Amino acid sequence: MMMMMMTFGGGIVSVRCLVLRQTVVSPFRQLPVSPLYSVVSEDHQPQQPLSSQQQQEKQEEEQEQEGQPSSSTSPRLRRFMYMTTEQDIQLRQKGEFEQSLMQTPTPIQALNIAKLQSRKNSAPNGKATGFGGGVTTRTSPSNKKLKKGKATIPTSSTTTTKSMTQPQQPQQQYNHDPAVIQAILQTIQQDGLVRIDNVLSSDAADTLRDYLLELRHRATVAIEEGTVVDSQERFADVLLNQNRCDLKIPLGPKPVHQALLDVLTEPNKDNSQYNPSLVRTVIESVFDSYSTVPNRGKYASLWELNCFMSNAGARRQLVHADNVCLQPIPGLQDDGQEPILLTCFIALQDIDPTMGPTVWMPGTHTIDAHNRFFETGRDTSSTKTDTYSPKNDILQSSKAVLGAPIPKGACVIFDPRVLHCAGANHCADPTHTRALFYMSFKNPKIDNPGCPSTSGYGISTAELTMEQLVTDLTNQQQGRPMKYIPLIASNP
Repeated sequence: MMMMMMTFGGGIVSVRCLVLRQTVVSPFRQLPVSPLYSVVSEDHQPQQPLSSQQQQEKQEEEQEQEGQPSSSTSPRLRRFMYMTTEQDIQLRQKGEFEQSLMQTPTPIQALNIAKLQSRKNSAPNGKATGFGGGVTTRTSPSNKKLKKGKATIPTSSTTTTKSMTQPQQPQQQYNHDPAVIQAILQTIQQDGLVRIDNVLSSDAADTLRDYLLELRHRATVAIEEGTVVDSQERFADVLLNQNRCDLKIPLGPKPVHQALLDVLTEPNKDNSQYNPSLVRTVIESVFDSYSTVPNRGKYASLWELNCFMSNAGARRQLVHADNVCLQPIPGLQDDGQEPILLTCFIALQDIDPTMGPTVWMPGTHTIDAHNRFFETGRDTSSTKTDTYSPKNDILQSSKAVLGAPIPKGACVIFDPRVLHCAGANHCADPTHTRALFYMSFKNPKIDNPGCPSTSGYGISTAELTMEQLVTDLTNQQQGRPMKYIPLIASNP
């Protein structure tokens, strides 16, 4: 996933996210001026993007104006590039400068569920103490046999200290320990991210990965041959997309359904009943914790369903937020802590530090952090001078955590307002793809979250709720007809 705001020639460029500023012509594609968000009663129709042919013609024209041959890259890379060489150099320099400012990222650390549970049992009145941010615990042993979605709940090793509203006690726990859920909610609220291992079985991860690699190949061939005219029917915008892509995933194919079922449910021994998984319980409980309406979280709707892929040679991205929030949003808690979206990244293979893992900056999902990072001047700390830059300051002062090493089937649930970036992929094997299967769910209080969905195939406009999605998946698994998914199902 990718959103970028940056400056070219003094103008603000916004890619994927729409912000409360005048928008100038983007070197990637022009986005309409739009509110950052909309309440449920408002509709949003993003401007039709340029076709792949138009993008190629525009790029070749720009290259010719700069005296550069338009055939300097392969047809596939030329078709998917959106930048001039000069802009590409500027991005490289900006990335190197950002990296020089940032603290060295440390691997995401794990909280041990068994330790959380024992701490709860030993606490007065059986209440857990000392959870959430600020607690650093040892990573659970890697050779221990783990049950899916049960073993560890990693979180960043450090957190920021700030006042925060205590999350409400989750309303539904099913077979998940309330103390564990409460610890996760506090961590997400404070740090903006949490890692959960073993959410997808190895077989399901392998099957889905094979299907998505083949889907990427078919999509690329279809675009190169002209069968698909607009590349954005198959791929979402992603900055620095050489050796990197954001593949749109359809609902319908069996590997996709099996993976979703694996991530969002936990069947009993005879598969006669599918209970909410830890991932589903966490996502729903986060939204529930800010709602006065019981069980509101099950109405969170599927906003994105994609796969983020990179191969050797993919450069480090610039730090960005997928969802920019510069002021309180009507209908949500005015302290800015209530998430607009929640995203779940799932590793479809082991990820090591050479594969360009994601770097997150915990605690930067706040209105204050965004005003500082985007230097809006809306508070005194955001005032930029000749000798002080709020953006540089937040890059230097914020902790950074690395999404590696992460085992196959592990996930990171995060608030997409958290500042982050994909790293450079230096994998020795150029054919080995880092594939991150991801899904985002939208707060049920919100209609337009302020950024266009990266997904295609009608997924974001279908408003398919968590409950509807899971009901259809379990019905299909048990041989009963589906009601909602067939309306948008596709098998390209």
